[in-house]
Amino acid sequence: MTKIFTISDERRRAINEAADALEADGQKVTIKSVISFMGGGSFEYVSPVLRDRRNARKPKFPIPAEVPTQIAEAIESAGSLMWGAAAKIAEDRIQQAQADADARREESDQQLSELESQYTELTHECEELKAVRSDLDKRLSDASNAIAEKDQALLAKEGELAETKERLASTDNELKDLRRKYESLTERFEQAKADVEENQLVISELKESLAGAEKQSSSQQETIKGLQENITELQGELKSRNEKINRLESDKESLVSNLEDSKSELTRQKAEAGGSINKLNTRVAG
Repeated sequence: MTKIFTISDERRRAINEAADALEADGQKVTIKSVISFMGGGSFEYVSPVLRDRRNARKPKFPIPAEVPTQIAEAIESAGSLMWGAAAKIAEDRIQQAQADADARREESDQQLSELESQYTELTHECEELKAVRSDLDKRLSDASNAIAEKDQALLAKEGELAETKERLASTDNELKDLRRKYESLTERFEQAKADVEENQLVISELKESLAGAEKQSSSQQETIKGLQENITELQGELKSRNEKINRLESDKESLVSNLEDSKSELTRQKAEAGGSINKLNTRVAG
């Protein structure tokens, strides 16, 4: 059952006035343009009013006076029927076109809504990616700064290691010098001991000669006296050599003490250098 709409005179007049205004402005009068001009409205109310407006403006075909009245009425009735049928077909096509347009518009609105939703999602994802990138940039900057600090620390440790190696080389040279001095003093000490032993042997021989000479005649007193002087001189020389030996022994003891101190210092520096190298290797590995 077709639903019948009742259109008030006021609404019908407003629709016609809107159509007249559009027509006066040179615009095409359609259901959509009238609704848009009025700022709102319903298709069911606007369509019948525009159809009645077109029917009221249907063309009049002049019928010659000699045509019989019945035929003239039939022609006029047929013209009215044809005009109504054409108007109905046009109205149906307009309604179908309007329905198709509304369907396409709804589909377009749906697609637009989906695109807007996708755009919103993409925008949100883009913001998240920007935040992630910013975080990665910050972490990269922090890592670069940490690496630069480690590089500087490694350079400083390498400098310290080079200085330690130089000190070790210098200590090794000093130790070699001390060893050479020790060997030289040892040789001199051994030579002095040999000289003392030789002098003691000479003194013993002189004492034996003196003892033998004392048993001889008084004519040999001068010789004995000379031998005594030689003995005295040799004893003085022996005393001097003993003092020299004592000094050499003192120097030897001092040199030995210095050598032991140098060895201890070298051992300590090597231990420190080994610790520095181990720390450096640990930092490099880390």
